[in-house]
Amino acid sequence: MLPTVPVSPIRLDDYVEAAGEEAVQRLREAARPLEGARILNLNSTAFGGGVSELLLTQLGMLQDLRIDATWQLIQGPEEFFAVTKAAHNGLQGADVRWTTEMMATYMDTIEDNALQLDESYDFYFVHDPQPCGLLAVLEERGRKRGKWLWRCHIDTSAPKQHVWDFFAPLINRYDAAIFTMQDYAHAGVNGPKLAFITPTIDPVTMTLVSVPIIVLYGIGIVLARLFGRKTPRTSNTA
Repeated sequence: MLPTVPVSPIRLDDYVEAAGEEAVQRLREAARPLEGARILNLNSTAFGGGVSELLLTQLGMLQDLRIDATWQLIQGPEEFFAVTKAAHNGLQGADVRWTTEMMATYMDTIEDNALQLDESYDFYFVHDPQPCGLLAVLEERGRKRGKWLWRCHIDTSAPKQHVWDFFAPLINRYDAAIFTMQDYAHAGVNGPKLAFITPTIDPVTMTLVSVPIIVLYGIGIVLARLFGRKTPRTSNTA
């Protein structure tokens, strides 16, 4: 079994002030046909990125909407994550090394993770290139269950062709693919249904909390002392 990330439920009523009653009600109505559905989200890390922040909020909300949403992580050796980092950068247009050995490392680790996958879910959301190959392994073994969606959170408008040529056939196995912008759906995605959804920030997250100026000034003093810089002086002149 793949490791599961614990997610606390989020009360949608807490968003009425920030988003408005109408928006909250629309969300409840849209989710009603999916009540009781089981959804598994798959990615490679629970910390340190925008995907993690999005999932913490979205899955917490889904629980309040009576949708059984779970978040699990793929695992692998350091060599695997070195390969996925190169893939991540190459899909965004960086010049990266991409070899037959790297592709084999990727698929070998993906196969190990696929063997641990719970096949009892109705929907599978696979995030970014790291776990992208899971569906290919399952289909080749005749083990695909439910609907599969690939969610791309990066800019793939101008990928390095040799990296894209590896991932495009994997993406095309999905029932649907979600990109941030239409320009990011690079040529060659011709199997899945396409959707374009811009990322959002949780309106009640600590990221958006106002910080008093005196606190910011205090942080500046601490940083100045740590890095040996002069602390800016406040002016008493009108």
